[in-house]
Amino acid sequence: MKTKTLLFLLLISALIGSRVARAEHPQEKKKLIFAVDLIRHGDRTPIIAIPKAPHHWPEGLGQLTPLGMHQEYELGQKFQHRYIDQEKLLPRIYQAGTLYVRSTDVDRTLMSAECVLMGLYPPGTGPFLHPTFLMNWFALPYGFQPIPIHTAPQNHDTLLISHNSKEDIKQSIKAIPECQEKENELKTHFAAWSEATGLSIHDLLAVERLGDALRIYQLKHIAMPKGLSNTDVNTILKADEIIFKKSIATSDHSGKNLLSEISDRLEQAAEKKSALKYALYSAHDSTIMSLLNAMHVPIKEIPHYASDLNIALYEKQNHYFEVQVTLNDHPVQLKGIMSGTCSLQEFLALARAE
Repeated sequence: MKTKTLLFLLLISALIGSRVARAEHPQEKKKLIFAVDLIRHGDRTPIIAIPKAPHHWPEGLGQLTPLGMHQEYELGQKFQHRYIDQEKLLPRIYQAGTLYVRSTDVDRTLMSAECVLMGLYPPGTGPFLHPTFLMNWFALPYGFQPIPIHTAPQNHDTLLISHNSKEDIKQSIKAIPECQEKENELKTHFAAWSEATGLSIHDLLAVERLGDALRIYQLKHIAMPKGLSNTDVNTILKADEIIFKKSIATSDHSGKNLLSEISDRLEQAAEKKSALKYALYSAHDSTIMSLLNAMHVPIKEIPHYASDLNIALYEKQNHYFEVQVTLNDHPVQLKGIMSGTCSLQEFLALARAE
């Protein structure tokens, strides 16, 4: 009996000691001081039409759909909860200089940015025209808050768009052994696919463009061209994914410019040299993949619509800065780092490595 009593007292003592130790060494707090979100536009219509499988797209080709608008609005609501309600990074009422928004000069990305911002600063948060005790009239209907969206012409955008010409892309594809093998495997089908679709299918780039359109047809349950079998469709879709991922990984180096800009913004935030708290970039799946490529992260899959690559800078005690990288809320494993979290210096070294 005495032995059991002694063991019980020792167990209680150990539990109390453990709780005291946790109280004396609480989990170290960290504060979000800067954040970057690189997003892909929402659901869109195909870039090209398929002549022998015509479909009427009310929005036009390559345009954001109502579903895409809603996807981006929901993403903006998520950002509002994260940056305003939870982390207190951004003010509840928009203040100039606290956030920077840039988009490619493409309708669907510009509109996606607008939809995100409507979720981040929804109607009702806009300024008053006559802010008096008796009269509070919004400056704009429904209290809408306009926020600047910066862009650059596509042929001058060195930050978010690859400037490889179609001929450059073709040459880079030819230089990739896996793509060359795929072209040799598929070229016997090019004539039949051209006949079935009404498109000129003569190389892998044309296959990739057809695959993009077929993927949207499949997603929206639209009838495929009658001359294409299910096997044909699956073959084209698989080839499209291989070609796109390989071409980004081997020939598109535009992500280095964006990574350099993001690194500079993080460093300025850590050194308290800027009032800017947040940067939003609205672009494409290729932009996200290029940035991942610049960070030496293997491209496992093509980012879906409204994907979000987030880079967050936290400040801990003793002026220690930590960077966290996630893609759609999943940690991104950086080169030489076992998780999606590293020190600011490690991230800067990764970004500035040749």
